[in-house]
Amino acid sequence: LLEPKFKASIRRYVRNDAPDTGLSELSADKHAPDPEKIVRHARECWETILNLLIEDNPVQLEGKNEQTEQIETLLERSELIKREPTPEGDTRRTITSKGFRFLFLPHKKQV
Repeated sequence: LLEPKFKASIRRYVRNDAPDTGLSELSADKHAPDPEKIVRHARECWETILNLLIEDNPVQLEGKNEQTEQIETLLERSELIKREPTPEGDTRRTITSKGFRFLFLPHKKQV
């Protein structure tokens, strides 16, 4: 499935037979975020996912975008939420019993 040249290159790198590419000489990124910023960002992202899980009208959430829609699709396919018809003819997202149990799992198990 892999092209022979690509396969040979991978083999050389895995065996550490590859020529020095100078990658070890790269300087540190001047704009790299500090660990606290990364942790804060990860928490905010996870909170957004949990809010999507429990919010029945996600339009109210700030910043609804394509990524949010992809997360909603993932939650639906994971059977953590489902869409139900409303008397007005629209659909409404509701959390399933599986989704409700998911909320009470320890954070590490959720991830």
